Amino acid sequence: MRRAIGRRFAADENGVAAIEFSVVVPILIVVVLGAATYFVMGREDYRSKRATYVAADIIARQNSVSDSYLALVKTLAERIATSNARTIGFRVTSATKIGPLFVVNWSYATAPYAKRTLIDSALVSTPLAGIGESILMVETSTPYRPLFGLAGLAQATHENVSFARPRNVSQVLKVE
Repeated sequence: MRRAIGRRFAADENGVAAIEFSVVVPILIVVVLGAATYFVMGREDYRSKRATYVAADIIARQNSVSDSYLALVKTLAERIATSNARTIGFRVTSATKIGPLFVVNWSYATAPYAKRTLIDSALVSTPLAGIGESILMVETSTPYRPLFGLAGLAQATHENVSFARPRNVSQVLKVE
């Protein structure tokens, strides 16, 4: 009698699909949410880099800039970098190569940055430049908060640096 009940229980497949569904669906949900989180993170990183490059290019095309003009460029960079009008950190530095060093001509910065007084080639990978050549260095800091806290992702910041040479003049001047 016991053997008959055991065989009948082992042969019964009612509810197997529901059990498989309850095991597989949570795994699929985690995979889909993780993929979406990584996609959004990659998109935000791309937008942050593009904002930095665009800001550097716009400033490099000017003969001179003012604080109000640089604030407008920062606003443009924020609109490119973020989809929800978050504030980004923004710093622009003009420097001229004197011997082996870059000497800072002027710097403009918003939080969390401070105005740059030195460009240390050991810490910042500077482009090749001849003695007396001027460069513009644009740095942005864009906060990123993942959609879901999966795979150990936490709030982070996309830090980007872009260099450009002035297009029309030897050095972009800063006017007050």
